[in-house]
Amino acid sequence: MSLLSAFNAIDSSLAATSSRMALVARNIANVNTPGYTRKTTTGLAQADGVQLSAVTRAANEALREQATRSISAAANASAVSDAFATLAATASAPGQSVTDRLSAFHNALETYMGTPANAATAQAAVASAKSLAGALNSASAAAGSLRSQSDAAMSASVDKINALLKKFGELNRAVVAGRQTNLDVTDAMDSRDGVLADLAKEVGVSTTEAPNGSLSLYTDSGVTLFQDSPRTVSFAASNATGSNAAMNAVVIDGVPVTGASAPMALRSGTLAGLAKARDVAAPAYLAQLDQIANALVSAFREEDQSGSSAASPQPGLFTFPGAAGMPTNADVPGLAGKLTISANVDPELGGNANLLRDGGISAPGNPAYTYNSTGAAAFTDRIQSLIAGLNGSQAFDPAAGLGGGGSIASYAEGSLSWVQAGHQQASAQADFHKSVADQASAALANATGVNLDMELSNMLSLENSYGATAKLLTTAQSMFATLMSSVGR
Repeated sequence: MSLLSAFNAIDSSLAATSSRMALVARNIANVNTPGYTRKTTTGLAQADGVQLSAVTRAANEALREQATRSISAAANASAVSDAFATLAATASAPGQSVTDRLSAFHNALETYMGTPANAATAQAAVASAKSLAGALNSASAAAGSLRSQSDAAMSASVDKINALLKKFGELNRAVVAGRQTNLDVTDAMDSRDGVLADLAKEVGVSTTEAPNGSLSLYTDSGVTLFQDSPRTVSFAASNATGSNAAMNAVVIDGVPVTGASAPMALRSGTLAGLAKARDVAAPAYLAQLDQIANALVSAFREEDQSGSSAASPQPGLFTFPGAAGMPTNADVPGLAGKLTISANVDPELGGNANLLRDGGISAPGNPAYTYNSTGAAAFTDRIQSLIAGLNGSQAFDPAAGLGGGGSIASYAEGSLSWVQAGHQQASAQADFHKSVADQASAALANATGVNLDMELSNMLSLENSYGATAKLLTTAQSMFATLMSSVGR
């Protein structure tokens, strides 16, 4: 080898070692940077020295896909758990829940039956009924609020998805363009994966990679999210909150992905969890509350006492604004939210609490609805029949998610159990999926992230290599000086 060739080889070796040291320093500097993957390059021995290959990053597609799926599952479970936690807080509120108020009302009626001539116990029973109606109002409002809050959160999620898809597109173009010109695109690929992880929190996503490095994104149900360019994700927030109120669907690339009629419904991600809260959990609880309210109106209705059946049944103690008769099936949705007690029996509104004992709440003074025709102060037949109606079996709509028959109290207990069981299950699922996501993310970080001990060891090795090459340069320089000296003589 000529001295010139030696100098070239030494120079390329020093340059290659210096570049590799810079790459190791880059790894060490980013040891705590989330999503950063270890960067490497290799030296290829050639006749005129050392040529470095392109910079590559540590990658494990199987672990990345597992981490992405687990992130989506955890986000979905967390959204559902939060929804049931909201319902459970209302359904289980000590002393304020529907079941507690129902029990208190039953006890107040029992006390009133024992002292039917006592105005105070009559007023206490009416006040307890008013509190029961208020508990149903509050529970219905809370569940309706959950629907509207979930709807608003879905809108925010859609905005975030569109923003992330736009950012993903910019990074994807940078990766493709960089590869075409042999630039180092590993940091852009890291950033693209970071956007993908953020996107997975909002919606379940899968990927495919083209030969040029471009990624295409699809929802977990198969709808295209990104293919060379972002697909439009659209959603119009709704204002309705009732159990049967129609709510708008999220549409991706023209395909509805939320709602019962969605042909390709999302299965994971925050958006899917919010949709379940809005379209399944909250409406089911609202429907159960409406069933309880309807049963109370029915149990305390007043019927024709004349024997002619000329007067139709009317709401008695429990009623609702605009009531012109007993509620029909069409009236049931939203009934819990507007249930009240009749002003005719409410002392705070100038009513007579004793009408609970005597009847005629629906039409004071109308003999057709008067049960205590003699006006006896010790009359208890009506109170006994009301208690029997409260304790007796009624028909409930199985579509609300509970049984089709039983007492009002047993149905209310069943509703409470449904909420508590849903909360417990959703909470357990959220904890499980979070643990899986944490483990999957840790496994990915361990496989592709920076190991500080390894990088420090590499740096020491490269420093030794650099020092050895520098000695070769010193030797070559000495040989060159000797050569030039001999030529001069």
